[in-house]
Amino acid sequence: MFIVKRTQEKDCRGKITVLSPQRGRLVLMAKGLFKPQSKLSGHLEPLTVVDGLIVWSQQPLLSAAVSRQSFLGIKNDLALTVAATELVRRLAEWWPPGQPLPRSWLDLITLLTQWNSHHYSWSQLTLASQIMSWRLAHELGYAPVGHTCIHCGRPLAAAFWSESQGGFFCEACQPEGLVCHLSHHTLVMWEDLVRSERLELTKLPSSSTILEELTAFFNSWLNFLDLC
Repeated sequence: MFIVKRTQEKDCRGKITVLSPQRGRLVLMAKGLFKPQSKLSGHLEPLTVVDGLIVWSQQPLLSAAVSRQSFLGIKNDLALTVAATELVRRLAEWWPPGQPLPRSWLDLITLLTQWNSHHYSWSQLTLASQIMSWRLAHELGYAPVGHTCIHCGRPLAAAFWSESQGGFFCEACQPEGLVCHLSHHTLVMWEDLVRSERLELTKLPSSSTILEELTAFFNSWLNFLDLC
């Protein structure tokens, strides 16, 4: 299980939000988690992978846990901690309760393992987080389709994303108002990163133009999701 966050309840109990490869997003209780002598507390830090024993009931109880991967390289770096925390917060909001998403689980562990042991620029961290979010949305079935125009159905050489319409248009059909332009190279790279079987951080683009196009598109797409 991956620890997303923990909050204190009455009687020093802890309320733990976790992601599980078998059961999706779960909310568990942990008795005495916030007591000074708690044996669980050190294992149930956010951004930690643990092996745990769950007692299933109306309110599932995490009765034992041992940390398996702590990602100390991330936790000791402020920029990495901020990037990882924001990504995990978004994933936990989108990840349906009780629904296993094996590809997204593998993506998350792959990404955090790479961040933990390799140096990345802030732009690379941002883009990797965006790709991970798109891949989860694709697994859930609501990522945009980028290979055809939603108006005429023609294949796209380049794409114009419309936040108000929630889709890609070709140059001939692009609507009035604010749109995000994605060049053919950017569009092909985006589709490859989103649809490939595994998250490949080595394939992240270094071109500033592609990074700017993808970031503008991602922010506009998030705004569209908020409107839905």
